[in-house]
Formats: sequence, structure tokens, C-alpha cells
Amino acid sequence: MNVGIVLGTRESTPFEFYIEVDGNQTLQVDDIIVTTCEYPRFGRVTFYGIVDQAMSRLEGLETNEQARFHSQGLFDANLTYYCHIVVTRTLAEDGSSPKIPPRPGSEVRLADERDTELALYFDKMEKRKVPCGLLSNNTPAYLDLDFILGIKGGHINISGKSGVATKTSYATFLLYSYFSNLQEIKRTYPEVGLTNTHAVIFNVKGEDLLFLDTPNSKLSDKDRKMYEAMGLKAKPFESVKFYAPPRPKRGQYDAILPNTESRLKGVNVFAWTMREIGEEDLLWYLFSPKDLSDTSQLYLAIRIATNWLNRELKDGLKFQSIKSMIQTLEESIEDVMGRVASGTRDAFMRRLYRAEQEIGPLIVPETLPFDVETESYSIDWRSAQVNVIDIHKLSPRAQYFTVGAVLKSIVEEKEKTGTPWPLVFIVLDELNKYAPLTGDSPIAETVLDIAERGRSLGIILIGAQQTASEVTHRVVSNASIRVCGNMDASEAEHSVYDYLGSANRKRVQYLTPGQMFVYQPGLPQTVLVQFPMPAWATRYQESRESDYIPEDFTIDIMEEMGKE
Repeated sequence: MNVGIVLGTRESTPFEFYIEVDGNQTLQVDDIIVTTCEYPRFGRVTFYGIVDQAMSRLEGLETNEQARFHSQGLFDANLTYYCHIVVTRTLAEDGSSPKIPPRPGSEVRLADERDTELALYFDKMEKRKVPCGLLSNNTPAYLDLDFILGIKGGHINISGKSGVATKTSYATFLLYSYFSNLQEIKRTYPEVGLTNTHAVIFNVKGEDLLFLDTPNSKLSDKDRKMYEAMGLKAKPFESVKFYAPPRPKRGQYDAILPNTESRLKGVNVFAWTMREIGEEDLLWYLFSPKDLSDTSQLYLAIRIATNWLNRELKDGLKFQSIKSMIQTLEESIEDVMGRVASGTRDAFMRRLYRAEQEIGPLIVPETLPFDVETESYSIDWRSAQVNVIDIHKLSPRAQYFTVGAVLKSIVEEKEKTGTPWPLVFIVLDELNKYAPLTGDSPIAETVLDIAERGRSLGIILIGAQQTASEVTHRVVSNASIRVCGNMDASEAEHSVYDYLGSANRKRVQYLTPGQMFVYQPGLPQTVLVQFPMPAWATRYQESRESDYIPEDFTIDIMEEMGKE
């Protein structure tokens, strides 16, 4: 459909030009257009572009009062409607891409589905792609899997305000799109088996992710059509395992139950024993980054304490809690830490007691008086496609410990295998807390290691944060794919968002729920996509037909607790 002509009163370049829109047509920002011109040297050359600015004006007027008279039919003027176009691709008949400007007066038309593929290089991806949303013309946008699976790059970074259908919602949508296309992906990447790709998601907001395996009863017909347009079925995840921390303040003989409210069935408890903390070298993660920055000698104290703990365990001593370990260490602190300054020893013990108050519930006894064999509370990320680790109820220190311990375990396990398969996606929100712009800590080193070396190990980080400007540059810059949702325009002015371009930086504050700017290598322009509401429930109410929690819901929970 023709919509106008290349404007002759404004300059055209190989990278941008203007078009005058016909009086009976309308173009909007993000529309994709096509124009074709003849050149003696190159023959027919087709230009593809995206509208990034739309403008209108009345020509022939000298004052605003004349504009008012024109609206009343009392003054003649010409209404001009024109748009600025960012060129995404030029394509000659021989397949070359000559860098020439389009000819003024050339007819411009809206792109169809095939034009869209060419305009955004989706044809170059061939079958190495997965849907990432819908464009303004309701055709699918795609991500190049070579830049996700670690072939040419890896990692995804998502920025945006919290609670505006951005970070976690989009991360889970991308995972769903990937897992839904595994059959097709396997044909292109034979090394990708149907069961050797996994995801580990840290849930930091409410219990939103505890229903990924349950259909969303509130899904609208519009959202279902969006899934259909992308070739996806609107249904929940098929292979999910849920983990939650133990309920606190339990007695010695009480059953260990997950600390969740809206769901108990199918939720596994994660926890550690003191033996695991010693043998897996996790004592570091009992201390917050602030603790570690207060005194440089604290690192030495932690190393000595870890060595002492492992010696005691090797000699047959069993610690049933952090507190029992601390008390035993304190009894022989002079002998164990004779090389450490007394001030540092005192600071170490104070922080250790503080850590016990917050992380103590995450530690379970190595043996129980009434158990023949103690149940395992480890996180087995290989047992399901998607693993949700709920940490939203934990204190910041306990969250830090959990994330650090899990990531360390995955990295070490992948290093031992020496192969990137099975692939594992790590979805981690609040990156600014775990890999801040300034400061150093064991978990920051682990996140940075994943960002810089993870794709060779088969670990792909889907990191998210409200403000990428507060995340260490080395983590963000290693993300091949960058995504941005609604955020403050002042945040978007930081250099980390250069990929947006000047026009889109001003638009981010106006993005609505479900809208995301997506950048990936190979595409000269960031594109706006719309993704549908999750087809899986994001809260208990969405997992049921009713809008209300039934009165016997509490009774159901108590019955589940009794079964445990």
C-alpha cells in the first residue's frame, strides 16, 4: 500500500531521509516502510526503513492566528504530514547494499511480512531464530539464536521500572518462546537436545513465579491472538520445579516445610548443611559486600575459618546449625586465628553472629534423631526445564547467600564437565545488587565470570535491573542482546543506553506495559516490540476461574502441611 513519496525539500542520505505522507494516508512511529529507485550503476535498489519521528505543519502561514483561521475555514494553507525515516537496509538486485540516498519523489509503501523480514535482517537468521514479540504491523520480531546460545555471543540484559510488565515478565516470555521452539531449534543446532537446556530463575517479587505450570485463567482473546501470530501456543510451561526456603522458627522435631503462602503442593525446600557450607567453600557468602569492604583482613579470617571448619568436619564433628559452629569456633578462637589481628577477629565474630540471625533458617541439621536417612534439600537444576528459586521472603543477606551459593555450584559443575551442554539460562533480577558499579565481592566476581566466560561454559545470563547505570559495565557490555522497558528519561541518558538512539531515549518513559525496545547485533536500529500477557498464572487468583480466593484455601494449606 503506497503511503507517500520521498520528500524533495529535505536532504536524503544513505542512512536517513524524509517522506511526505499522502493526504489520505497515515503513518506512525515504528512503522516499517519500503521505497525502490533506479540507478544507472546499481539498477533497482530497495530502501527499507523505520519511522522514528512523525510531524505535521501548515505551510504558507506566518502566525498562529492564521492557523486558527484555517481551522475555521477562513484561511487557505497546505497541511503537510511528513516522517523521518532511519534506513535499516539497502538491497540491490545483485544482493549488494550500495550506500546511496533514495531519489526524491520515489513512491513509498508500507512493508508487508516479507519486506519486514528483509528490513530487519530476519532472513539472514534463516531458522536460527525465536520470536521475541510483535512489531507495529503485527508481524513477529525475532532474536538471533547465535547471539543467545553462545555461538557468536551470549547473554541478555533487561532494564526497566519494577512492576510495569517488564523485566521478569519479558525474561520468562523469552524462555517460553525458546522452549516452545526446541524441536525446530534442534534441527538447526543438533547439539541441542530436547532435555538438555534448563533455566534457573530467582524469584524476587512476591510469589508471582510459583504458578508457571498453571494456565492463566485471565488471559484475553487479544493476548491469545498475539501468541498465535508468533506461532506459539498460549499455555503454561510444561516442565517446572519450584524451590522455596524452609519456614523459620521451627522446632528440632518439626517437619521442614517451604515458606510459601499461596502454594505448598509441588514446592520443594532448599537448604544447606554446615558440611556443605564448609566443603563447597560457601562461608564467604555469609558476609555482605559491605561487611567485606569494612576491613581488608576479613578475607583472611574467612579463609582461616573455612579451613578450620573443614578440618573439624573431617575429624568427624557434626554441626547442626550455624550457631553451634560459631560457639565451637569461639571457644578456640585464639588458637585458630592467632595470625589475625584481634580487632579483625572481633569484627569477624560480630558479623558471623549477625549472619546467623538471618541465614540460620537456611541451615538444616546433617542428621535428625527421628530420621533413618536425612532428606536432601539441594537444588537439582537438571531435573526440570525450568527451576524457580523463591527468595523474595529472605533478608538481603540471605538472598545474597542463596544466589551466591547456587551460582557458584553451577559454575563449578559446568567447569568439571568441560562442555557447554546442557545449556543453562540464569535469570537474575536486581543485578545492581549483585554486580554493582563499584565495589568487589565474591558474588560480584561470580556474576562477572559468568558474563565474560559463561557462554563457553554453557551458562547464559538473563540479567535484569531497574537502572543499568548502577551495574558494572563489564557485565552489561557482555550482553549481546539488550532490552529496555519503561524507565525514567534521566536514567536513559546514561551512556549504557546508547543503543537506544536519541529519539528512543525520550520515548522510554512513555512505554506501556508489554512494550520493549530490543537491540541485537546485526540490526542497525533498535525496534519496539509488544509481547502478550503471560499464558501462565502469575498469582493464585489467575490460576483459578474465580477472582477470589476460596474461604477454604487456608484449610487446604493446613491439610497440605499435615500431609508433610
